[in-house]
Amino acid sequence: IGAAFAALGLAAKQRPDAPPAHAQRLLELADRRFLLASLPVAHPLAVRARAMRLSIALARGRTDVVDAALARAPLGDARMHLLRGVRAAQQGNLWAADREFLLACNALGSAEEGEILALALWNRAARAFAATRWPEGKDALRAYVRLQAHDRAARLALGHAYVRCAMHAVA
Repeated sequence: IGAAFAALGLAAKQRPDAPPAHAQRLLELADRRFLLASLPVAHPLAVRARAMRLSIALARGRTDVVDAALARAPLGDARMHLLRGVRAAQQGNLWAADREFLLACNALGSAEEGEILALALWNRAARAFAATRWPEGKDALRAYVRLQAHDRAARLALGHAYVRCAMHAVA
């Protein structure tokens, strides 16, 4: 699992001018490592490994594999709700994407794992802003900034959301 995470981390840290084939090779390497590190279903890292494999498959454009796996995935897992939301947004089903991001925020275990909750809140805010639902996006982004206080871009976006909600004094 560690080697797969390392390969995935290298793929994510590629320089913008790096050749895309190199990132694809690293994603393929991470996918193979996750496949070799098959964990028992009861293992604590099993859900995380499955979610990472699906994220890699989605990055590689293997949507058929992702759709089939998400159809069989458990409903209460925050990572699977995040992936379902991303996939629904890719398909243009924005209502389902909103619903899945909200479910990811409220899923059991997402409160304990700050990174999952932060991703869900960020995606929920992005979807709300895209649909010009400024108050909803402001609330989600404010919760995100509480979790990720060091994110300056999020603070700037939150100020913009306050202005959009006619709350100039708070912005």
